Amino acid sequence: YLKIEKDGEYRFYLDAPAGALLRLHAATVIDARRGGGQTMGKVLLEAGLHPLNLYCLTGTEGDQKLDFQWEGPGISRQDVPSNVFYHD
Repeated sequence: YLKIEKDGEYRFYLDAPAGALLRLHAATVIDARRGGGQTMGKVLLEAGLHPLNLYCLTGTEGDQKLDFQWEGPGISRQDVPSNVFYHD
């Protein structure tokens, strides 16, 4: 789960050379399965916990990278901090 503190629009950024897929609830926010650089997706979220699935494809040894950033109400663009992730 991803914990959101404030209602509003959030932008998520993925940079995964081999490709990645980001889903919140059942909705696809970013589909970058072809890889090839940074991709952005935006979504309106209410405060609370949101089911999150982040898939990262593995490529050749030089392609094994994943950068995951966000920005939103009161949050300047930055890496998504580990303290906003929860699991049951």
